[in-house]
Amino acid sequence: MLEIHYIVAGNEQVKTYKSPAEFVARQQLEVPDIEDYYTISKVTLDGQEVALPEKTIGGLFNFYNK
Repeated sequence: MLEIHYIVAGNEQVKTYKSPAEFVARQQLEVPDIEDYYTISKVTLDGQEVALPEKTIGGLFNFYNK
């Protein structure tokens, strides 16, 4: 399970997906689940924290869209 903790207007939000592939697919929709410019505070995949080179939703999308 992919769990994304991100910041919106100073408040932390959490969104979960079954897999990174589901996250990428949802972000490719005409209206994505989460705005690309939101800052990420933490991402975990199956309970393990993921080290990201860019801590934005757009950066996470690029990380998994390979």
